[in-house]
Amino acid sequence: MTRCPYGFTKNELIASWALAIVAAGALTVLGWLPKLTGDVYAQALFNVVASSDLVPLQADVLRFVVGATELAVVLLLLIPATRVYGGLLAVFTMLGALTSHLITPLGIAGTMLLGGQPQVIGGETIPGTNPILFPLGVVILLLGAAVTAIHRRQLPIIGAAAQPTAATG
Repeated sequence: MTRCPYGFTKNELIASWALAIVAAGALTVLGWLPKLTGDVYAQALFNVVASSDLVPLQADVLRFVVGATELAVVLLLLIPATRVYGGLLAVFTMLGALTSHLITPLGIAGTMLLGGQPQVIGGETIPGTNPILFPLGVVILLLGAAVTAIHRRQLPIIGAAAQPTAATG
């Protein structure tokens, strides 16, 4: 069996690229880009998160921190040498996002914004719910976990134990 760069099989390399591109695309379209460009829906979402007593940051600060983290995930995922770290950061970032949905008024099923009522921000009417955000967070978490599993040999501590041997690889 022919090995590709970093000791991957051809199938692992193809799967790694496919998973990384899908995760990076989803995080760009619905993640860092709307957050860092000040999209009104992202503003509304972070206003709800920041309004809870559990989050000690202002909405804009939190939105920029999360957006910058998601941008870092995308960049790490698209560079093969750092992909394992992008996968790990994607998992932890999505755990934080999913937790924020669970412990704030955002919720799971409808991602409630102001009780599900439409609101006007910057002259645009924003719908009161967005049912795709929570499931998308789960999908990105799973994509990050899959990327990390494929690249586990690159992790400093776990990697040595995950190296294929002559008998198994």
